[in-house]
Amino acid sequence: MILVLGVAVFLGVFLAILFVNLILTDLFKEDREAQLRDMEIELRQRMREHARRSAQQDELGDVNMGSDRPGHFSIVDAFKSFQKLVQQAGLKADPQVLGFIGLVGGAIAGLAAYFVTGNPLVAGALMFLGAAMPVVYILHKRKQRMDQLAEQLPEALELMARVLRAGQTITQAMNGVADEFTDPIGTEFGFCYEQQNLGLPLETAMQNMVDRTGMIEIKILVMGVSIQRQAGGNLAELLNKLSDVMRERHKLRGTVKALTAEGRMQAIVLGALPFCTWVAMYVMNRPYAMKLIDHPPLIYGSLFLMAIGLVWIRKIVNFDF
Repeated sequence: MILVLGVAVFLGVFLAILFVNLILTDLFKEDREAQLRDMEIELRQRMREHARRSAQQDELGDVNMGSDRPGHFSIVDAFKSFQKLVQQAGLKADPQVLGFIGLVGGAIAGLAAYFVTGNPLVAGALMFLGAAMPVVYILHKRKQRMDQLAEQLPEALELMARVLRAGQTITQAMNGVADEFTDPIGTEFGFCYEQQNLGLPLETAMQNMVDRTGMIEIKILVMGVSIQRQAGGNLAELLNKLSDVMRERHKLRGTVKALTAEGRMQAIVLGALPFCTWVAMYVMNRPYAMKLIDHPPLIYGSLFLMAIGLVWIRKIVNFDF
């Protein structure tokens, strides 16, 4: 009797805990779904407002002719190129603020180095490095974003092909990518979709997406869609073939990265070895290590040769295909 009573109590407690757990799980699930819906609505509103405020809306006639202009260097063109880099990196910061931070940081670093060392060459080098740090950061974020886009693009094209086979339009296919995929490709296709809703032609909106991403794969996609719209053909089959080609390109890029990993590691080790050796020598035998400071031309020459070697290694392990 005691055993039966114990089993009954155990089952009652177990069922009560299970019931409470199911209720809490349903409540959290409904709350999470509501949050996701609110986030999706907010994202769409932001993309719509961004499309309305886009400065490129004022230059629609120049979007397709931007690459045909003569290449004369000017401050305005340099700033536009910097703006495009920030946009391709997916950063929300103002390009003017980033440029100002770089210039101020470089000036502070250069002045501090000049007051400490009294050497204008060291001050100039540190000033240049300080001013270049925002550009290096932007290029790093741009590369990360382009890698994410290259990884997501084949699946996005397959989804577009399935939507087209279901009888929908290319615009609705882009909207499907915006709904199903996360940032960055979902945001880019959603922005392109919103631009078309505001009255832009499809070719102009897609060319605008090429400028925002800077990817050769998306440029190939835009060229393929434009040719198909002019000459006709099976767009779904074209997207499937493009997806296969881009997936193979992504695999080849990964293979090349794996095969050149040794060369990149050698560049890191060879670049850091002289500085680490000098620091170790400074700790063990400070007077001997300080002898190097008495010969600035030797330091400058070594740094120059090291820069040439690192650039050479980079050219070996990085190539376009």
